[in-house]
Amino acid sequence: MCCAKAFRFLTWSAVGLCLWMTSPAAIKAEPASDVRVDGDRLVRRLDKLAEFGETSEGGVNRVAFSEEDIRARVYLKQLMEEAGLEVRIDISGNMIGRREGLDPALPPLVCGSHTDTVPHGGKYDGALGVMAAIEAAQVLEENGIRTRHPLEVIIFTDEEGGLIG
Repeated sequence: MCCAKAFRFLTWSAVGLCLWMTSPAAIKAEPASDVRVDGDRLVRRLDKLAEFGETSEGGVNRVAFSEEDIRARVYLKQLMEEAGLEVRIDISGNMIGRREGLDPALPPLVCGSHTDTVPHGGKYDGALGVMAAIEAAQVLEENGIRTRHPLEVIIFTDEEGGLIG
């Protein structure tokens, strides 16, 4: 896919930041350069997320608190759990997935974005930040890499303004 290389680069940046904060003793025997994101998986997940909402002319209609938004959040929670994150929802409705680090005294490294859209908004607006963060957590989990800091992936609720868009 043409976008897979660009997504792979963007996601690698998120993984690279996590690796930068990783204790060298915590990395498996293989060098960190063997760690790779799965750009094709990222594209598939973005395409699947776009199915949660009406699509037209490259846009997606998934405004906050709509049925589509709620269904998308169920899907995202599943992805977060598959990536080894413990998921909770805060008082504002933000979904937060946490992966403990080696040093619980350190503040968390937080990444993510939002997945709600304005009516017929962009397919990647916010969604790429969320999916890149989940991909980074997934790659760390798959490779048995523990970061020094806890890692939190956050999906903000109603970033775009709710049902009024």
